[in-house]
Amino acid sequence: MRLHQNEPVPWDMTKEEINAEFERHIREKRKYIGQEWILPTQTKWFGVKNRTITADLIKFYCDCVGDLNPLFLSEDYASNTRWGGIIAPPMIIHYVAMVSGGIAIEPPDVTERGFRPRIHGVNGLNMGGLVKFYEPICPGDKFVCIDKLVSVDEVTKKENPNARRLRMIGQRKFINQHGKVAVAASGVELLLFPEKSPKKGEKQFAMGVKYPDPWDHYYTDEEIALIDKAMYAEEIRGAKIRYWEDVKKGDELVPLVKGPLTVTDIAAGQTMRGTMPCMEVRRMVDKSDDHYGNIDPRTGDMFGEYRSHHDDTLAQMYGQPSAFATGTQFLEWVCHITTNWMGDDGFMTALSCRSRRVMPIGDTCWVKGRVARKYIEGDEHLVDIAIEGTSWFGHTILTGSTTVRLISKDPASWGKYMFASQ
Repeated sequence: MRLHQNEPVPWDMTKEEINAEFERHIREKRKYIGQEWILPTQTKWFGVKNRTITADLIKFYCDCVGDLNPLFLSEDYASNTRWGGIIAPPMIIHYVAMVSGGIAIEPPDVTERGFRPRIHGVNGLNMGGLVKFYEPICPGDKFVCIDKLVSVDEVTKKENPNARRLRMIGQRKFINQHGKVAVAASGVELLLFPEKSPKKGEKQFAMGVKYPDPWDHYYTDEEIALIDKAMYAEEIRGAKIRYWEDVKKGDELVPLVKGPLTVTDIAAGQTMRGTMPCMEVRRMVDKSDDHYGNIDPRTGDMFGEYRSHHDDTLAQMYGQPSAFATGTQFLEWVCHITTNWMGDDGFMTALSCRSRRVMPIGDTCWVKGRVARKYIEGDEHLVDIAIEGTSWFGHTILTGSTTVRLISKDPASWGKYMFASQ
């Protein structure tokens, strides 16, 4: 789908104009509450990016995440598992379409501009979401996405009524070629409207968002050795079955270390998820989303907010100290530590994650998990895992949870762990 040129959004709007646009925008969005539509293929990040899962796409995902699990990468290895071949890490579904944040915020029957606030300085925050998995994802799977807008509410804080906030909750179903709902997601997006409209080229700041100081720590040889030790100590459970009966509440997962973070780590994932277009497509996307954009002080051209994740100069235009990790990376890390722990025979049924703090370039995240609960629900033997990611200096970067279905030692229950696609 080729993007069309939109009428430019005005700069330096009055407070009355901002409030009028806020009211117009919320009225337009609420017209679609409860409706469902098929998500189209688009060049922008709100649409479908990859409808078909391939072995190459799985490899690219694993390269971007740092996942070395042979179940996802080696056909020879995977052919001897119960799956009979390679399967994908569950969070590869984000390479098809988003599963958190801005879900169902763009119905296809409205103009690209009509469903968006015509105000510069609006900041969109991905507040996370919940993803449920019902079927394994395998090479050859093809998906159609069905969106539904659930709610649109003003959540402006009483202590700062001039900085208005809009919260949107959407749902997305991923239906595979067998007509089955393989994945269902719900996401929360928060729009922060500015107290005043910025002037052209003026720095913009997300109201009420606290960013860390610029990264200025130089790792010592001993600290690098500590990171390396943790990296090589990563444990992939693999073919050794983790039985439900052997799991105890409080068990700790072998940690993952993610970092020191580089621009490459961020840009690779953004490209594969379809959220970092290039050349003409990048400029068209930036100009169609100019309410989120600003002026690059080095060139005078428009740039999109998403580029602040990998460009220090552009990040500082939004009051951030430097380029920083994406919230999607956090979802992938939560998935990674879980699939490492559960082994080839486990199945992750749910994942949730929330960003708690910006992770700037240079920082290192320690991803840790522990068993929070173990229980039987119907015929399923389930384990809930609580996950936290902390920065090099101990700040909480992310919190999340996953639910895993494990195999029981009772042979009578084994048939219940198969899927129709097997």
